[in-house]
Order: sequence, then C-alpha cells, then structure tokens
Amino acid sequence: MILLQNVSKAFSGQPVIQSVALSIEQGEIHGIIGASGAGKSTLLRLMNLLERPDTGRVEFDGMDLTNLPNRQLRQTRQNIGMIFQDFNLVG
Repeated sequence: MILLQNVSKAFSGQPVIQSVALSIEQGEIHGIIGASGAGKSTLLRLMNLLERPDTGRVEFDGMDLTNLPNRQLRQTRQNIGMIFQDFNLVG
C-alpha cells in the first residue's frame, strides 16, 4: 500500500532522512518512534508528499506519488489518512 524506496531528505545541506526503505501493506498499523529531532515528522510528511524527497520514490497503492502533477497529487491525498502525535486546531 505504501512503499518508500531509497528516500532521502536534507534541509540546508543537513541530512535528515537518509536512504529509507519501507513497505506497509494494506491493513497494517505502524508507529514511528524516536528522539526529538530524529526525523519522524519529516518521514511522515515524505510519505504523503507534503514534503518532496531529494532522492527516492514514494508509492501509494502502486502509484508513484513523486511523479504526479500537483493536481493529481492533491486528489490522491484524499485517500491517505495520517495521525500526527501533535496537531493544532485553530479556532
């Protein structure tokens, strides 16, 4: 269902995510844990392309998200649900 292949991301030349490979099948539930600043939120943002990887591919249900035009990516995201540890509700 979700496949990451050799995904990397750096900010201002500082590597945050390096060569991550991950496969999540439909119906599986995963948690991502680690120390503050370890890249957990960046990894989640890479999974639904809220953040674009510098290298690698992100696939969802067999579709390569990294090559989708922005409009089609927005439509595809409607089928991807994520729960972040901290979230802000503005009211």
